[in-house]
Amino acid sequence: MGSQKFDTGLSLAQRTLIRRALVAHLGTAPTGRGTPLLATAGGYLAAIGELPRPMRSGSEEELALLGQALQGVVSPALAVALGDQEFSAVGMGGETYVGELELAVYAVSGNMLSFVAGRLEPDALADTDPTADPGIDTMLEHVHELLSGRDLDIPTVQQLRPRSEREVATDPEISIWELRFVLGVDASIDPQRAVSPVKRGLDVNGTPENHP
Repeated sequence: MGSQKFDTGLSLAQRTLIRRALVAHLGTAPTGRGTPLLATAGGYLAAIGELPRPMRSGSEEELALLGQALQGVVSPALAVALGDQEFSAVGMGGETYVGELELAVYAVSGNMLSFVAGRLEPDALADTDPTADPGIDTMLEHVHELLSGRDLDIPTVQQLRPRSEREVATDPEISIWELRFVLGVDASIDPQRAVSPVKRGLDVNGTPENHP
């Protein structure tokens, strides 16, 4: 349990729980081979990192953030980031809202064989070795399979819905593609949280106190 309290009744802020759940699920859920994505569990991924925000342009600054998130590991890897969230009120009471949160998963390959055969598609090694870098096409499809329709086992979070894929960066050193999702997040507000449960004006016998 965390040291803070929230109206959701959850132990941590929803963003924190979602980010951690994404990394955990991508690292432990089995693919079609029956093994998780991480190489330490029999898969091909060298690392799954956490970015402070979604990437926008593939700038040098963003590539530096990605390098920090992956702790120097370049390929093959995934990185996750939570983005903007928009809220809509539910009902007229002003106490219940639903948010639509954007999140991004980045597939990263530094395969030096070719920008296509190796970076995007499996090369000859990956065709025979399921633990080798399979290329970004395979990584994106595995992420789609693992996350689409998932609710991350968080009570206030709805199912993930895929939204878009796009290229972020392609240069001699690295290729990065992004898969974006959205998910609904319940955000109920408890206006009574600060109201003291202690009833005042009663003595120990339960009768009104006399005040001058």
